[in-house]
This record gives sequence, structure tokens and C-alpha cells, in this order.
Amino acid sequence: PFEVLSARRLIESEVAAIAAKNATDSAIDAILKAVLEMERHHDNRNENEMADRNFHLAIARATGNSALVGVIEYLWNQRGSLWHKLKEHFQTEELRKQTLLDHRAILEAIAAHDANGAKQAMRAHLDRVSRTFSRG
Repeated sequence: PFEVLSARRLIESEVAAIAAKNATDSAIDAILKAVLEMERHHDNRNENEMADRNFHLAIARATGNSALVGVIEYLWNQRGSLWHKLKEHFQTEELRKQTLLDHRAILEAIAAHDANGAKQAMRAHLDRVSRTFSRG
């Protein structure tokens, strides 16, 4: 899972920056909807996971580049069963709360069309996930 995370950190940081430049109002609404879904399903792991995936895909769609959407889908599909075991083990309440805050920060930067802010917010988010898992 660490190779996938390092690829995600590299690629999704850039995707967030492009999304900030290109996002339409409806694309921003789609990202917001995924954030709200994650907040609503905070205690339901499966629903929360789907909303998390939708959040990252909505950002990719906001770039207007379908190839980037395909790349993000591919990376999500590479996570596999080891990822889920790690996530069950390390997905503390604190991390889940922090993920929501991270997602809000990413959304706000994209909505403000702040490419650098979006890139930094996504990188900080994926760094936190990597640090959490590497503690194991």
C-alpha cells in the first residue's frame, strides 16, 4: 500500500492543483457533496469509504481531464486487501476526524481556485495517511 500512497501523493497533489484552476461551480458542488456524505456516514465504514473515493474522483473530474479520472480510479483499485486490514487497524476516531478536516481544507482551496493551496492541502492529507500507516 505504501507504493500506492506515494503515487497518490505525487499525482493527487497535482490533480488538486489542476482542479483548483479548472473547477466549475458544479464540479465544486460535487466535491462538497462527497465531503458532506463522508460527514454524514462518519460511523459507517463502508459508506464512509465510498464517500472518500467519491471525493477523490470528484476532484479528478473537476480537472476536466478524463485520463486523470482514470488514473485516480486505477490507484484506488490498487489498494487491495492489505490496505483494508491496515485501515481497520489504524483508522482511529482521531484520524477519521482529521481526514474530514483535511478534505474540507482541500475543498476550500479548490473552491477558491487556489492551485498552490489545493496542492499543499492534498499533500498534507496524504502525508498524514502515510504517517499513520507507517506507524504499524
